[in-house]
Amino acid sequence: MGHTWAKSENGLESYWMAQMTLLGLIRIGRNGPWGIFPSELSIFTTIDDLLVKTSINLDAISILGVNCSIFNPTPSLADMIMRRYKLRDDICNVQLSGMSCSVGLITVGLSKDLLRTAPSDAHALVVSMEIMNRTYYTGRKRGMQVFNMLFRMGGSAVLLSTSGTKARFQLAHVIRTCTGYQDNAYQCVFHEEDDKGNLGLNLSKNLVDATDKALRASIITVGPLILPLSVKIAIFLSSISEKGLNGTAKPYVPDFRTAFDHLCVHAGGRAVIDVVQRSLGLLDKHVEPSRMTLHRFGNTSSSSVWYELAYSEAKN
Repeated sequence: MGHTWAKSENGLESYWMAQMTLLGLIRIGRNGPWGIFPSELSIFTTIDDLLVKTSINLDAISILGVNCSIFNPTPSLADMIMRRYKLRDDICNVQLSGMSCSVGLITVGLSKDLLRTAPSDAHALVVSMEIMNRTYYTGRKRGMQVFNMLFRMGGSAVLLSTSGTKARFQLAHVIRTCTGYQDNAYQCVFHEEDDKGNLGLNLSKNLVDATDKALRASIITVGPLILPLSVKIAIFLSSISEKGLNGTAKPYVPDFRTAFDHLCVHAGGRAVIDVVQRSLGLLDKHVEPSRMTLHRFGNTSSSSVWYELAYSEAKN
C-alpha cells in the first residue's frame, strides 16, 4: 500500500471524507448521513461560490446537468440541488453516473446540445463531483487498492449560456470518442467484489493502454477542426498508410502545441498523464496544470479538468 501511495503523486492535502482518515477506527459509511453529508458539502459549496461570482438570478437557469460517477442516491443529487435552491419547476433536470472520469465533459456536451434549442440568454448549470464513501476498498487486492490511493473528493460548478456578453470563454467543440465496445476499454475500470467479497473499484493494468488508444482515435477526430490544412493532409495520409499496412505503420502525431494555448490533461494519475505527454510530444510545462492538480487535490474524477483550468488561469 505504501509503495502504491508513493507512486500516486498525491499530496498530503488532498481530501478524503472525515471517517476515512481515522485509520479504520470508524466503519466506512456506505449509506445514511455519511453518504449525503459529503455530497452536500461538495455540491453546495461550489454552487454557492458560483452564484456569488456570477450574480445570476436562479430563475435564469433553465438546464441543470449533474454528474457523479460512483455515488447515485435516491432522491438524486440533481433533485437535492433543486430542493436546496428552489429552482424553477420547468427546468430540464438531468443526472449522469457510472461513466467514470469522462462524465463531466459528457455533461457539458449534453448541456451544450440542450442550449441549442433553448431561448436566447438561456443558462445551464453543470455540477461535477466525486463522492467516495461507497467505493472505499477494505481488501488486499492491489488493483483495487489503487483506487483508495489515487481518487479524492472534489467538485466543480460551471455556468453555460447562449449569450457571450459576460462569458469568460467560448465553447467551440465538444468531441467524444467511445471505445466501450472494446473489451479492454470496457473492463479497465470496473466496480466489483474481490474473492473475499469486498466491494471496490478495480483499475485494470490495461487502463493506460486503453487511454492511449482512445487518445489516438480522438486525435483523428479533433485534428481537422483545429489544425492547418498541411497538417490535416499529413494526418489523412498517415491514417491511410496505417490501415494499408495492417496497423504496423507508426501513426503521424501532429504538433498540437501550435494549436492550443493551454492543455488540461485529466489528472487521472501519473501514468495517465505520462502516456498523454508522450503520445502528443508535450513538454513538462504543458502538463504542469495536470501534475499540480494531481498533487494538490488527487484524482477528483470528472471535475479535475476544471481544477486544471483554474490553475492555468491563475498562473497566466
